[in-house]
Parts: sequence; C-alpha cells; structure tokens
Amino acid sequence: MKKLFRSAFAFLPAKLFVAPLILLTALLQASPPSLWISRGLGGGGALFSPSFSPHNPNELYVACDLAGLYHSTDLGSSWSLVDFRQIQANRSSSVQFTNDAATLYCLNFKGDTGAPYKSSDNGLTWKPLANDPTDHDAFSLSADRSNLNRIVLSDFTRIFFSNDAGVSFAKKYETSDNDSGCHVAGVFFDGDNIYVGTSQGLLVSTDSGRSFAMSPVAGIAQSEKMFSFAGAKQDGNVRLFAVTLEAGSVYAGVSIESEYTAFKSVYSLDWGQSSWMPKTNGIAASHYPAFVSMAAGNISTVYLAGGDDGELPIVYKSTDGGSNWRSVLLTSNNQNVYTGWAGDRGDRGWSYGGAALGFSVAPDDANKLAYTDLGFAHLSTDGGASWRQVYLDHADQNPPNAPTPKGKNYHGVGLENTSSWWLTWSDPNNLFASF
Repeated sequence: MKKLFRSAFAFLPAKLFVAPLILLTALLQASPPSLWISRGLGGGGALFSPSFSPHNPNELYVACDLAGLYHSTDLGSSWSLVDFRQIQANRSSSVQFTNDAATLYCLNFKGDTGAPYKSSDNGLTWKPLANDPTDHDAFSLSADRSNLNRIVLSDFTRIFFSNDAGVSFAKKYETSDNDSGCHVAGVFFDGDNIYVGTSQGLLVSTDSGRSFAMSPVAGIAQSEKMFSFAGAKQDGNVRLFAVTLEAGSVYAGVSIESEYTAFKSVYSLDWGQSSWMPKTNGIAASHYPAFVSMAAGNISTVYLAGGDDGELPIVYKSTDGGSNWRSVLLTSNNQNVYTGWAGDRGDRGWSYGGAALGFSVAPDDANKLAYTDLGFAHLSTDGGASWRQVYLDHADQNPPNAPTPKGKNYHGVGLENTSSWWLTWSDPNNLFASF
C-alpha cells in the first residue's frame, strides 16, 4: 500500500509542491506587524463602564467583556486599544480618574478575577496595588476625583478603604449575606463625607473614611435593593439618587443584561432628610431604568438609562431633581440619533445592541453623556437632544430621523470590540485579522 501511495504521489505536478514552499518561505521572512489599521466596520462585543476624564473634555474610556480596554482622546472619533499586556478589561473595569491627570485606577482582569491596578502615566502602563486585600478577587473600585489617595474597593462580601493611594487598605464593612454578597452600586466622595450605595444599604463616613456606618435613613423596602447610585453637591446641598431592582436580582457581580426588567423604583435623598423619596413621574410602565448618573456639581440634572420591553435602549432626563422625567433617546425612526450600521431598520435593529449595559455623565459637564450596550457606544454632548454613534467613521454615519440603510460600506475607528477568528497574510508585510 505504501508503494502504491508513493507511486501515485510521484505523478503529482511539481508546482503543487513548489507553491507551498514559496508561501512557507515568505511567512518565515515576514516580520511581526508594527501597525494595525481598521479596515472594516466595528461593533459586536458587549461594552461597559464608559468613563469621562475631568481633565480632558475629549477623553474617555470604554471597557469590553472580551478583555479590551478602549481609549479615545477625541470624543469617540477614534479609539486605541490599551496594550493587553498592561491591562485586560471586563464589565466592571471602570477607569477611575483622580485630581492628578496622570494617576488612574482600574480593575484588571488578566486572570479570571479582578485585581486593583494603578497607572501613574495617564494609562500608558499599569501596575498592581501591592497590598490588595481582596487577593485579586475585587468586584468594584471607586476613586476620589478630588483626592488621588482615596479609594473604595470591594470583593464579594467586604468593603475596604485606602487613604494612601492603595499602599494600604482597611476593612470598613462586611456583610453576613454569603448568598448575594454586597453589591456596590456607586460611591460619591464629598470631602469629609463619603457615601457608598450598596445592596445592603447606604454606607456613610463623615470623618474622611476613618469610620463607616450604615445610615438609618428609611424609604427603601427590604424587597428591593440598590443597583446603581450617584450623587452631586451644589451650593452646599448634597443630593443622592438610587435605582433599585427586586432584591433577588441584585448580588455582587450582577449581570445587568439579564436583570434590568427587575426594576422597582428610582429614589432621591437630600442629605439630612430621614427618608428616600420615590421619583418615577414620567417613566413609562414598559421601561426599566438600571443606571443613574449626574455631574458632580449639578443636583438638578439627572439621567437614567436601561431598556424596555422590546429590548431597546432607553435614556431619561430630569432637570428638576427627579420630580419629572422625559425620554431623550428616541430610537423610533432614529429620530434624534446619527446611526452606524445598527439602527431602526438597519443591518441590525436597536434590539441587537439591546438595553444599556453602561452609562455615564461627564463629572464636570451635565450635557455630556455616553451609553454602551451589547455591541455599540453612543454619545451626546447636548444633554440628550441628539446622539451619535462612536464606533464608525463620522463621515460614514447616517442622518437622524431616517431609517438606517442596509448593505452600506463603513470604515471602523478602532472600536472593533469582538473576537478575531482568522489571520491571513496577503504578502510578507501585510496581515489581515478578520473579526
């Protein structure tokens, strides 16, 4: 049999052997790519945790659950991918800015779990905090934008505080609920006062973090728990907001994409009052807010983001401290949205991206906001009056108040947030990565 095989093989044309040898030689001579250029459309992987810089009005980060941490310095006109050897992202990798433009914090998911990392060169390089009390199993990290030394860090059941830029941490709270743990909904730093919204209640320090205690403030039933939390201070008045979900849907490490329909209510609290006040006037019964966000110095303008019964994204705005809400993301016929390849009647409809998975207002500008979803990122700079996609070249985007066309060509801008399935050399110097 071997002789027959060899005999038949001998009659094959020589060029069938020569061509692979030429290709192999070319590949061996090829050098690693020194520059990647986006050649196609972006979008497709879930995006989370948009974060605006208080130092550069055009700078923001977005995290992807496929490990990418994306950085833009031109408000989404282009994106760069932070070196994966430095940091790898996940849904809770919210880049935390401080009063020093060069000092940033973020959770790094190089392993399966999160570890607190710090950058001292504006995100170019990242190093782990040496004395991580979570043993590389952190669930949330929040830093004080006005004091680079102050950090609130949590794991499944515990909350820690550092006042020396992460050199050391002290445990400030631990829950006995080992089933759902302690979800940190958000942190608002206000000088000596630090407010931590949690699934177990409102944790407060009034002595610069030396001690924390659960506030006795009432108003939120035991059948619901905080999912998101925000605060602002204006003219000496502190106002806090919280969005709650059904209690069983809030746990440390909660995946909001499967839980947002468990929405219960929106609450506000002017610090000093004894009870949270419900604030839901104007929110449609078929809409489910999950995120609340506001600029740090504006207690009147507040935003909510989430999804609806049809798995479409929603954004609401209030300009009177939550007394009244109105929808500002009008997806029907893309009424106020400059779309990319996903939009009403486009190659993919709004339900492809689905409900908001991340949402943020710029800390110093109540008119600048961004939301992310299962594939895309959109941004507004006029308080939600209009929106634009930030995952494709702006020259290619489609006008608002019109259906998104199908089959159109687009150019990417670096937000190719999905997995690479194939590598193809077109010659020794050019390599295509197909997503």
